[in-house]
Amino acid sequence: MKRLITHTLLLLVAALFTTAAQAHPAQELIETSTRDIMTLLGTEKERLENDPGYLKSVIDEKVLPHLDFNAMTALTIGKHWRTATPDQRGQLVEEFQQLLLNTYVSALSLYSGQQMEFKPFKPQKRADRAVVRAVFLQPGSKGVPVNYKLREKNDRWQIYDIDVNNINLVSTYRSTFTQRISQSGIDGLINEMRAKNVAAEEKKRNP
Repeated sequence: MKRLITHTLLLLVAALFTTAAQAHPAQELIETSTRDIMTLLGTEKERLENDPGYLKSVIDEKVLPHLDFNAMTALTIGKHWRTATPDQRGQLVEEFQQLLLNTYVSALSLYSGQQMEFKPFKPQKRADRAVVRAVFLQPGSKGVPVNYKLREKNDRWQIYDIDVNNINLVSTYRSTFTQRISQSGIDGLINEMRAKNVAAEEKKRNP
């Protein structure tokens, strides 16, 4: 699963270094934010890899505002979200966000100029929902279909889920998290995610 998630987030990195097929605000958002990241990867990759503080500032500015971690976490936890306390919900969002960002940082180092071909935008039944459809292009391999699912809330478009080659990011995590919750409860899942995040931070400090 880790390989799938890493690949998924790599696609998120690559998504916007291309001209969007149509000027829907959701596609414009993905295009602009990723172009900014790609520019930094091209000009300051060494600093991004060696300066954790700078990398964090870039992620805080260029990535976090465009991901709806509350919605992603709620969808991933599924029915257990309704029974979680407010404190547990806060911890779930915090640890899941860090878990995804740790994988995202790893994916940045894998980017080597891959491109995305965007499909014509198709409006959804709900005006506050959008699906940005694309194909991930890499020399020597078959194109991989990618769907970025966004919703508009308070005049902001944010990603809440991603499909890669018909494999859903949220559903993939939900399967694992549901099993963990059935074994050790919500607190057990929180503790497991926290332990993984602590280990990831330790690895950054002592590569």
